[in-house]
Amino acid sequence: MNHGSFTWPPPDQIPAMPQPARQAEHSPEHGPAAPRAAAGGAPGGVWRPRPTAGAAPAAKPEDRLDDAAVRAAVKHINAALDEVLLDADPDATRTQLAVVEQVKAWAQQQANAGRMLLPAAEQTRLTRAVLDERFGLGVLQPLLDDDDIEEIDVNGPGQVWLHYAGARKAPGSPVAESDDELADKVRRWAARAASPREFSAARPLLNVALGVGVRMAATMSVTTGTHVSIRKQRLMDVTLDELVGRGTIDESLHMFLGAAVRARLDILVTGGVAAGKTTFLRALCSEFDPEERIVTLESERELYLDRLDRHDDVVSFEAREANQEGIGAITLVDLIPQVLRMNPDRILVGEVRHAEMLALLQAIDNGLQGSLTTLHANSGAEVFGRILTLCAYAERHPEPADLFRLVGRAVDLVVHLRRDPRTGHRYVSEIVEVLEPADAHEPAINRIFTPGPDGRAVPAGITPKLVGELEAAGFDRRLLTHAHRLWEVPRERGRP
Repeated sequence: MNHGSFTWPPPDQIPAMPQPARQAEHSPEHGPAAPRAAAGGAPGGVWRPRPTAGAAPAAKPEDRLDDAAVRAAVKHINAALDEVLLDADPDATRTQLAVVEQVKAWAQQQANAGRMLLPAAEQTRLTRAVLDERFGLGVLQPLLDDDDIEEIDVNGPGQVWLHYAGARKAPGSPVAESDDELADKVRRWAARAASPREFSAARPLLNVALGVGVRMAATMSVTTGTHVSIRKQRLMDVTLDELVGRGTIDESLHMFLGAAVRARLDILVTGGVAAGKTTFLRALCSEFDPEERIVTLESERELYLDRLDRHDDVVSFEAREANQEGIGAITLVDLIPQVLRMNPDRILVGEVRHAEMLALLQAIDNGLQGSLTTLHANSGAEVFGRILTLCAYAERHPEPADLFRLVGRAVDLVVHLRRDPRTGHRYVSEIVEVLEPADAHEPAINRIFTPGPDGRAVPAGITPKLVGELEAAGFDRRLLTHAHRLWEVPRERGRP
């Protein structure tokens, strides 16, 4: 089974573990390990075991291996498995049975040596740890399986920080015994990705998608040791309706944005780091006609529209890094001309970070309507300066006045997102209509929704020039009046 990242055994029930023969009573000195996070909806698509029917009761604290002992045992058992599973891609069932047998053998060795009598439940936990190490992200896999965790930061082998939904931050357990071991783990994870990336002293900056909804960034050599940041996309198949329930938008914004997408307006979604831009972009896509042909372009694959049942005709492009000789790189700028030959109804660029900004604007200006993309910006007022900066990376870029006229023709709406640093809540704070420059140097704008007292977008009482197109797509212009501040209105779930 493969979700675009690793190959792993199917999550069948792990066979029940027999108790090793009792040799002697022991009084282990190990302290209790932190309990494993409950498995649920692993966004990375990595192996996740299911609870065993009729499994043995949990081990007593004095019978549990501590974190260091688990890591040592996993390393030993995986070394033994390498000798048993000689072929590169063994049968999944055979692999799982081999893991179970090696765990049993290791547990029996410990009992025979008088070290520790490992209960059946603890053997099952160790089996899961071995499978996680072999096919997932090792000790980090349970953290990926925890739906409440959004980000994981690893500062060397011994320091881990977990960022939970709601802006809570807590320390995690060590992930390796040494920095070299951590670097080897990162190298192995990156090599097993659907689009493998190199991680070495020669290529010390790593950005890679580890599967559906999981992105990893890592550094070495240029930092004091190996550092890793993993970001999870908790909402994959998300709609605007769901964002209303989460407080990201209200009813009037829902109606406005849905009509904007159906009217094939070109929308730029902006926000700071972790503002929820990719999730928001995915929600906008839920308003597409299912028969439309969608082409996505990303530096590291995150949207995964081709994996969602609501979109039938999707082509997903991903940029490619150069090889060790420095050749073979394919950038988003290289891909955009190819995309235009793929008969797209819409183009989505996951995030513009460089010269592809200019290439995308030119493609839209040439008649490709209904395109969406995201851009890092700390406020709506920053957007045009950011566009100017990104377009300057292009080998041949227009003068600012010409560029801003292009922006005025190519971009219809800017939707800005914010994340409350105290609560972690994400919400739309403003929407502006973009027009060609008039008296000023930059494009003219109409502020359609502006931040209210709590920062959330409310109607500004302005009627946009695009209102005719919005009404043709089913929008009621009365929602743009101050009387329609709908953030506080309770919502019946399941309404269309």
